[in-house]
Amino acid sequence: MSPDVMDYSKLSTEAFRAVWQTLLALAPGLHPDEIGQEGGGWGEHPVISAIGQEALRRYEAGDFDADDLYDFEAQRSGLPHRELYPGYG
Repeated sequence: MSPDVMDYSKLSTEAFRAVWQTLLALAPGLHPDEIGQEGGGWGEHPVISAIGQEALRRYEAGDFDADDLYDFEAQRSGLPHRELYPGYG
């Protein structure tokens, strides 16, 4: 992990959920199934990558359920503003 990237594993589940929902709203084009895959938007920025990896880790550990990982409400809230972040929308 880059020294400039926060260690998101230290956040409580509720605090990280807020970070995750914010990212999904700001970048609704990112899909959780593409975390860690080449060619997706997840690897283009170290912070976005770190958040995605932490969300996946929490899901695999049982701290996040499918509704948390695939938070369609958060993603849908960002759709009207996709032009703000064209690379991620």
